[in-house]
Amino acid sequence: MIGLTPLIMEEDVLHRVNSLYNHVWNVNGVEFVQRIKRHFTYPGFIGILASQGAEVMGFVYGYASVKGQYYHELLCQQLSVSEQRLWLEDCFELVELAVHPSIRRQRLGQRLVQSLMEQVTCQTAILTTQKNNIPALGLYKQLNWEVVKDDFFPTQQQEAYLIMGKEL
Repeated sequence: MIGLTPLIMEEDVLHRVNSLYNHVWNVNGVEFVQRIKRHFTYPGFIGILASQGAEVMGFVYGYASVKGQYYHELLCQQLSVSEQRLWLEDCFELVELAVHPSIRRQRLGQRLVQSLMEQVTCQTAILTTQKNNIPALGLYKQLNWEVVKDDFFPTQQQEAYLIMGKEL
């Protein structure tokens, strides 16, 4: 049985989360550990870990999206003033969701996102995902997220993303 627990900032846990992140995104290194440690300090940080014994099978986390944060400012550049008011004024940003490839399509992603959203006190939530990530798009649409902006490019080198939002 895969259990869900709060994601905590312990080195061992973070390195196991990093291993899954690297596996899912086909990257190497510990950059993700440094990023998630920084994100732990952001207001409203919430993280959920899915594990089976000591093995990390998935995780999800996010935080309150506020002015001055790098990604918040990127989102502001893409949204109109009225969209900013609607989506970003009291907003939780779902930052990362990863599920081990061996157990995908078994509703773990859904469980993780729902567990995270149950703890959010903001009025809205926002996320970005690759436009061609069909499984992620299917999951978010099933959970009633809507496309806020099409063709979002967080950096010059990346593929097209979608900005998706959900009123809570």
